[in-house]
Amino acid sequence: MLDIFPKREPPPISREDLLEGVSFDDVDRKATEVPDDKLDTFESLVEYLTKDIDEPLLKLRALFIWLGNQNILKTDYGNVESDTPKGMLQAIKEDFDYNHILDKLCRFADIPCSLIEGRQRLLPDDGDKLANQPSAWCAVFVKGWRFVVPNRCFLGLFGDNTGKNWQKVEQDGLRTQENDPVLSEYRHIFEEYFFLMDPSSMIYFYRPNNDKWQLLKTPISEALFMSQPCVFPSFFESGLQLRKGQLAEVKAQHGHANIVLRTTEEDWSDRLLYTLYFRTGQEKEFPATISADKYVILSNPDLKGEISIEVRFPVEGIYRLNFQLQSKFHRTFLKFILKCEDAKFKCKPLPLTPEIGWGPGKEAKQIGIKDISHTDGIIHTKASEDLNIEFKVNPGTTISTRYLTTTKPANDQEMKKRVKTRVRNGDVHIWVNLIDGEGVIEISAKKKGSNEPTQNVINYLVSTEETPKRLKLKEVNTAC
Repeated sequence: MLDIFPKREPPPISREDLLEGVSFDDVDRKATEVPDDKLDTFESLVEYLTKDIDEPLLKLRALFIWLGNQNILKTDYGNVESDTPKGMLQAIKEDFDYNHILDKLCRFADIPCSLIEGRQRLLPDDGDKLANQPSAWCAVFVKGWRFVVPNRCFLGLFGDNTGKNWQKVEQDGLRTQENDPVLSEYRHIFEEYFFLMDPSSMIYFYRPNNDKWQLLKTPISEALFMSQPCVFPSFFESGLQLRKGQLAEVKAQHGHANIVLRTTEEDWSDRLLYTLYFRTGQEKEFPATISADKYVILSNPDLKGEISIEVRFPVEGIYRLNFQLQSKFHRTFLKFILKCEDAKFKCKPLPLTPEIGWGPGKEAKQIGIKDISHTDGIIHTKASEDLNIEFKVNPGTTISTRYLTTTKPANDQEMKKRVKTRVRNGDVHIWVNLIDGEGVIEISAKKKGSNEPTQNVINYLVSTEETPKRLKLKEVNTAC
């Protein structure tokens, strides 16, 4: 077994590059078919798993797959010696800690491995603050140091305790006033994301007590570690990234809170889903008489690939905003805590929550809209000014526009007179004579010769109110 370990430094290649073109099929198959008598000693087990394997990556994979294939929660190992594979598996049933057995397997396979102690950052289902609790994991050397968190790979705590202290008030633009069920239990799982993690991803979940084991060129402080948004493994597979400086806790300004995400793919076509919660037991409760729907504005990616999310608060208090993806709607991948000390003045729900979101998205692109003047889903302007929206379409495309507010529907005669739409040789001009306050502009289109009905392709929230940023500047100027 190895006694001298390589230098602690960032790995020279990423996990993606390390695994590119590598097939684990044969190794995985053999690792799930280990005879019971090979579990009597670590020597016999590791020899069987790694026979005829020279590559450290494949050796580690064999150990990892064998360990993940052991459903310890449903296995009785009987009266066995503690320093054997069966004995250590039996111990896991009591302390739920896979680190020591993985470390031992690696040492018998001559794979450098070190047990790392540190802190785990998580947002408890029933809490409104990020928790910072003791944890442990393994660092392994496979073409550079990287991390394996076996406790997260093989054990999962199922159930959602959000309903214990949180009231669900809005879900994907629909009003709901309910508490999620309270249930949790450990189950055997197999989660590969925490196998050979890159340091840059690891630091969102765990921070070692020894900064050198961050394996980052520039280690981050505990304060920065705790302030990062609460992400889950699927976030790193979502095609999204956080904007620099985005915090886990977002403080509202004048009843508004803003979050910005960025797409990493030019043709990102998934859709964000969300759930908004209100913390129960606060000084102010969320009244059942207030409609809680239509307070989250989810814009489609703009030309810079940014997705703007704005939350307006009708009631002061602490909120939680959870995000999922339409393609993986059953799994939350990102959470924020929102704190509002001043509710939005005369906060009213939006007149509609469009299924396709706000601003030009994939529907606009599919219908052939381009060179659009307004790429953000929210337009701030003045009531005294007419709004002019311009874009290009394929010749023959039919365009129709509706304008509505919280007090006046689109079929109101006055509202119809406030909108003019002109299409000439593929050039579209839309003029809207705005009413003071907030309104929605809904643009629909139909391709030339299409038998399909006209479809909604763009929606804008138009506001003549002062933005939180302008209000803050006024406060500063007044104070001076």
